[in-house]
Amino acid sequence: MTENTIPKSIIEKAVEWHLQLHSASASAADFANFSAWQHQNPAHALAYQRIESMWGKFGDIEPNAAKASIESALKSGKSIKKIAQHGKGITLGLLALVSSYSALQTQPAQVWLAENKTAIGVQRSIVLADGSTLMLNTNTALDIDFSGHQRLIKLYQGEVLITVAKDKSRPLIIATEQGTAQALGTKFNVKTDAEATQVAVVESKVEACTKPSLFSFNHKTCITLHPNQSTTMRSKHIDSARNVDAESISGWSTGTLAIDNQALDQVLVELQRYSSVQIQFNQAEISQMRVSGVLPLHNIEQSLHLLADKLPIQIRKPQNNVMIVQAK
Repeated sequence: MTENTIPKSIIEKAVEWHLQLHSASASAADFANFSAWQHQNPAHALAYQRIESMWGKFGDIEPNAAKASIESALKSGKSIKKIAQHGKGITLGLLALVSSYSALQTQPAQVWLAENKTAIGVQRSIVLADGSTLMLNTNTALDIDFSGHQRLIKLYQGEVLITVAKDKSRPLIIATEQGTAQALGTKFNVKTDAEATQVAVVESKVEACTKPSLFSFNHKTCITLHPNQSTTMRSKHIDSARNVDAESISGWSTGTLAIDNQALDQVLVELQRYSSVQIQFNQAEISQMRVSGVLPLHNIEQSLHLLADKLPIQIRKPQNNVMIVQAK
């Protein structure tokens, strides 16, 4: 277990507490015991907070019936997931909730506890308190932390395009696992995953910095990026600035993917970010094919067929959640 992962046992206990407190048999003693449990460990409160948030999505859950089934099955030593799968009286809503948590427990806690998130294939715009505009790309998770001395956006995964409102007394900083990007101007794009962070400047300037090293007396490496420049940050390393078409990089904000002489396998990997349908292909078979053009991001099946019109490939859909790309 990493320090960023909430244990499965805590998640399951939070579900149990929610069922108990929302059942007709809930007593004053239950609320007192719950309060004590919540204060034992910060992870307890975080897990319960997210349970409360997600519960409303599954409105068919009847607490008393669910609680009775859980209590009965727990005596046999079953986990909540097995209870939801096999227990009588458990509704589809509870199964969906527990299944969601079964998947989420493998993610860093910051991702599924983040206040601002988008699902796969979804994009969303947020107007911040200072007037800045933040566009979230597919499968993005972040928190916003504004204070009297800085405007901090903690980007845990995904991609954002931000147009920054001026505030000389409070710098705007986007922080990721690999480093930070501080606005020295108005508009830039940040994309991050577990391995790297890419920063691209559309307008004005951005200072990109690695995280300070534990053994280098807080030394960090920074570079200043100008319009149509980009860099990639990895663990304690930052690449030199390179020239890019920043408008193309941020084209996702208008629902399009611009590609210029790019390997087909790389294009398919990028399209996969926007679809829950699995795109299958043999990399060795298609990696030598290259393509240029503009593809729609809100209809991935259409994008694949547009690629098939340009390249010697065929698209098969053997089932609803799988699409196969093959060379002819």
